[in-house]
Amino acid sequence: MISSTLWQKKISLRLKGVLKYISIPVNQIQPNVYLSSPLDPKEFSDVDQIETIISGNIERQILFKFPFTVVPSDSSKTIVSKDGYCSIKSRKDSYTDDILSWIEPVHKHPPIKGGMLHSRVYQLQPFERPLLEPMGIAMRYTKKLDNRKKHLYFYDRKEGWTFVETKNISERRVLLGEVKHLDAVAIIEDNTPPIFIRSYPGNGGKFSSLELNSFRISIDDELSGFDTKPSSFDVSLNGERLYYAFQPKLKILSYDLEKPLAIGKHSIAIRASDQAGNELRKTIKFEVY
Repeated sequence: MISSTLWQKKISLRLKGVLKYISIPVNQIQPNVYLSSPLDPKEFSDVDQIETIISGNIERQILFKFPFTVVPSDSSKTIVSKDGYCSIKSRKDSYTDDILSWIEPVHKHPPIKGGMLHSRVYQLQPFERPLLEPMGIAMRYTKKLDNRKKHLYFYDRKEGWTFVETKNISERRVLLGEVKHLDAVAIIEDNTPPIFIRSYPGNGGKFSSLELNSFRISIDDELSGFDTKPSSFDVSLNGERLYYAFQPKLKILSYDLEKPLAIGKHSIAIRASDQAGNELRKTIKFEVY
């Protein structure tokens, strides 16, 4: 049972800054619940503390640090995490209207398969707000990572940890990239090469010249994934380079033969690089009769 004296308490709210002191009216809607009218994010400009005063038999003052940054929709703004290791920079018109934004460390994050975490995981906030324009992201790293293969990644609920095209400013020990959503971000090292799944023709197999009219090679990568640019792959038949097709969703390299292969032994050599620079090399030997 809730004591009726709780209903007699009064709460006042104030936004405080070096040159700012604004009182916010609040109304009691339940014994322990007080509600203000909706506030314009601009009202929080230059605010670094929120003061709550509880009046009753004994008056109490509670101060809350204000960790948010006001991001105007019509200009660029930089938001920095409390520890200084992660920052994001909005562009003009990244949002439809002014918002409050912040970066918070994640203490329990999704597992990372195929890679090694080299930073804290940071959640960019407010995560539910869509971006109209990409935001720049910067993450600092320590000296021990100078010679490690490190990149930025964000967490996608459907795809898992996802590679971000990363620029390393080594003299400042800063990794730069862009994100299109306010997701969790981290520095991850991927040293795991792509894997070969299967192929047609298969290695060591024998195939009829009239029935073998195409090649299909299935590959995969656990973490960084593949870029579709031509430099990511090489496919050759008996040492002669082929102009293959790549299906990103299925992760299949394919090639249609223009004419039947000659009777005898043949080989297909493939090279596939993931976005972190790890390489798969595979030779498939088969015979045509």
